[in-house]
Amino acid sequence: MPELGEILQERYQLQQQLSDNPVRETWLAVDLTTEELVVVKLLLFGGQNPWQNLKLFEREAKVLQNLQHPAIPRYRDYFAIDDQKLWSGLVQDYIPGSSLLELLSRGRKFTEEEVRSLAVSLLNILIYLHELNPPVLHRDIKPSNIIFGENEQVYLVDFGAVQDRSFSDGKSFTVVGTYGYTPLEQFAGQTVPASDLYALGATLIHLLTGTQPAELLKQNLRLEFRARLNANLSAYFVQWLELLVEPQLDQRFTSARQAIAALEKKYALPGDTKTRDTSTILPPDNSQILVNYTAKKLEICLPEPGIRILEFGKQLIEKCIQAAEGAISAIQNSTHGSDLSSRIFVYAIVGIGTVTFLSLTLNLAIGILPFLVPVVIGASLTDYFERTYLYFDRTTDTFTIAQKRLGLTYRNAIGIISEIQEISLFYDRRKLVIGVMITAGPKPGEYQQYSFGNLGRKLTEEESLWLVQQIKDWLEINPDKQGI
Repeated sequence: MPELGEILQERYQLQQQLSDNPVRETWLAVDLTTEELVVVKLLLFGGQNPWQNLKLFEREAKVLQNLQHPAIPRYRDYFAIDDQKLWSGLVQDYIPGSSLLELLSRGRKFTEEEVRSLAVSLLNILIYLHELNPPVLHRDIKPSNIIFGENEQVYLVDFGAVQDRSFSDGKSFTVVGTYGYTPLEQFAGQTVPASDLYALGATLIHLLTGTQPAELLKQNLRLEFRARLNANLSAYFVQWLELLVEPQLDQRFTSARQAIAALEKKYALPGDTKTRDTSTILPPDNSQILVNYTAKKLEICLPEPGIRILEFGKQLIEKCIQAAEGAISAIQNSTHGSDLSSRIFVYAIVGIGTVTFLSLTLNLAIGILPFLVPVVIGASLTDYFERTYLYFDRTTDTFTIAQKRLGLTYRNAIGIISEIQEISLFYDRRKLVIGVMITAGPKPGEYQQYSFGNLGRKLTEEESLWLVQQIKDWLEINPDKQGI
């Protein structure tokens, strides 16, 4: 076994043992040629699965040799020692600082701002790794493998479980990772970039709750962490974390770039509506959403998408009438000053044409009516005739989301205005639509989410952003100062 003060390869003098297990040791050492501190990782050929351990160790060295990123300790050297027992050594830059696990063990509490900053830094590292050719997957992201440097920079270390996707097409695979931080698909040997995102999400949750993810896992394989969060944490950030740790792979963010774009997106829009007593606010261009409010009441209507066809039909009829009126006017102009018999003949032709047109239209309507009725009935049972109403009433301190089809309310959700925690956007990844989420409840662990905009008439992103701002503005109105 290597000992304190021993010099390896006539170059690396061991100074302090950083970690120890029967087959793997990590040492702080001095590179005698440069007098710089380095980290030396040593692997003993032995124990269970010695060849597999050696394969992973050599893979780590090979991958690190090709990585060049300021937040990943630089590869320096790789060697083997044949001294009765076979040792392999890997040398990297030393990063002075503490791991996030060490900070947690000292009682460090992390704020939302700090965790967001860590998330952005780590996601940028993952963007670099995942967009290499071939992609590099870390497969063991957790607090002990993240160093918060003395320079206040974040570093990702310990690539001992790394997977180079160019070697992942074979039938055999090695299960690596840490329980609680590792998603289900990784245990099945199907690691993808989103698997690292799950581990990152579990790490961030550990920082926010102070609880290891393994203790938060439920029978549905979902991390139940909301009840352990600080009540001041923004609802959108919590929802973003939930997307990172979705048990189902197809419900998770697909890439680090997508995750960071969602995290950094800004939803606040300019506009000052707080000083108006009563108003009908104009929505974005080409939108049919109606918003009416006073200081004590707010009403929002999202019309059904079927209305668009009715409007199209109305516009078509109007254009036909305009065309007919234009034709009559032209004929009148052409016969102006003609004898009475010519004018009577023209009006007769117009009259006969009108009657014929109306007769054909009536016959067509009667012909398609048997087919139209079941189509309308079927459509009424779908989102096509879905109309959504939102009512906010300060006098009762309640808000209601009512969803109707053909005028009949089939779903009603009621919440308390004074318990609203956050108004934010949400993305329905299954339906690929965007909507508005209202999070309300008396305390963490009892929050409920009320959503709209993902059924019936789907909201555009511009409409969703606009509605979020309108609701937030109305909630900030002080009715006592409005004289109402």
